[in-house]
Amino acid sequence: MMRPTLLLLTIALHTAAHSLAHGQTPPKTKGAVPPPGIAIPDADREALTKGVEELAAEIQKIPHRSGTAGSAEGLLPDVEIFLKAVDWPLKYNEFYDVKQVASAKALLAEGMARAKALQSGKSPWASATGPVVRGFR
Repeated sequence: MMRPTLLLLTIALHTAAHSLAHGQTPPKTKGAVPPPGIAIPDADREALTKGVEELAAEIQKIPHRSGTAGSAEGLLPDVEIFLKAVDWPLKYNEFYDVKQVASAKALLAEGMARAKALQSGKSPWASATGPVVRGFR
């Protein structure tokens, strides 16, 4: 009875060793992945950094109740996603086109609108139809 199991184990190990030996390893990369982005103008970087700080401050004002899906805390990721969409590219130098600065400003504006809506107990995007940006944890 042990022979079929031993045979299957031997075949599996042989197949795995054969795959590794014949070039099925991850490709080697040269440099950073993703590659470094472009330098954005200092005035734009300062404006975006200020916008990120302001949005983070507004997020802190959102009342934290229960963690249910419809509560402010449950909808918090729907706001935080806009903060992260701008904060992380700033921190990690991931702007690849100057046009992305305008997109980042629009993202901060939407995040700010959502934060203020949640502060007043509203969440119009939660019942919106069509493509709606949502976050999750």
